[in-house]
Amino acid sequence: MGSTQLTGVLPGAYLGPILAAFIVTAVAEGRPGLRLWAGRLLKWRVNWRWYVAIILGVPATLILTSFPIYGVHLQLPAATVLVAYLPALVFQMLTTGLAEEPGWRDFALPHLQPRFGPLRGTLILGTLWGAWHLPLFLTDWAGPDVSWYAPIEFVATAIVFSLVMTWVFNRTGQSLPLAMLLHTSVNNFFSVAWTAVFPGAQQDTASHILLISSTVAAAILLIATRGKLGYRGPR
Repeated sequence: MGSTQLTGVLPGAYLGPILAAFIVTAVAEGRPGLRLWAGRLLKWRVNWRWYVAIILGVPATLILTSFPIYGVHLQLPAATVLVAYLPALVFQMLTTGLAEEPGWRDFALPHLQPRFGPLRGTLILGTLWGAWHLPLFLTDWAGPDVSWYAPIEFVATAIVFSLVMTWVFNRTGQSLPLAMLLHTSVNNFFSVAWTAVFPGAQQDTASHILLISSTVAAAILLIATRGKLGYRGPR
């Protein structure tokens, strides 16, 4: 709350994907396009099991991935962490989720999938999504000691995590709130709970944990769906 991310980076995020998506959709597709765009943004009436699966599944996956490295330090988080977890998740939804996902998954993905297919379209989107974040490595968001490979790892993670995001987006009938929830659940767990569950964890290794878990999940989904990632054709 006291960092430049809230006062400096976040306003720029709101001037990025969500505003760009709105302007391009309005100019290129008019009111019919805006109705489709807004419809996906407001499509929150999805089977409740999806919400439970993401809210519980993301922490469980990241804990399982972290366990081989930091398992010796595993402990139950304090009650204050548990109390803060859901309010912080809502905050993430209204900031990061709302600023980014109306542009990436609500605008770009529905245009890329019909033209390039779900796999190639997602690889393009993941690369753009990761590259869009690269200027953050020039700010205090990245910390004082940034390794040379950190930006490369970040983009790689964005690509493989996008494959998981695409599957959730497609399988939920293109529900943007569910895509936002998946995105922000990862951010929220690392921000609020990770070091409370693993007190010995080094914050700079969080990116390794996310890359490993995302790669495994993406590989499973690609094999299980034969590369279709839940896509059923243009809507």
